[in-house]
Amino acid sequence: MDVENDSEVLKGEIDEKKIFDIRQRAFHFAVRIIKLCQFLEKNSNISRNLIGQLIDAGTSIGANLEEATAEQSRADFVHKNSISLK
Repeated sequence: MDVENDSEVLKGEIDEKKIFDIRQRAFHFAVRIIKLCQFLEKNSNISRNLIGQLIDAGTSIGANLEEATAEQSRADFVHKNSISLK
């Protein structure tokens, strides 16, 4: 067996796990944001406009990650993922 090929396979498995992990974390973050906004709407005097902006910002991370999977080029993929990480 070639050690160099084994490390590439392992690296690919790690990269796939990271991609899955960031998507899963973005989803759970969006769910938490939505629950927070529901709580704020019922229990505070925060305007609906501000709550709407919080929902948009909190859920756009997952949307940008999903959009990055349909990239046209490597540069496009990197750009769309960098937006998600901001």
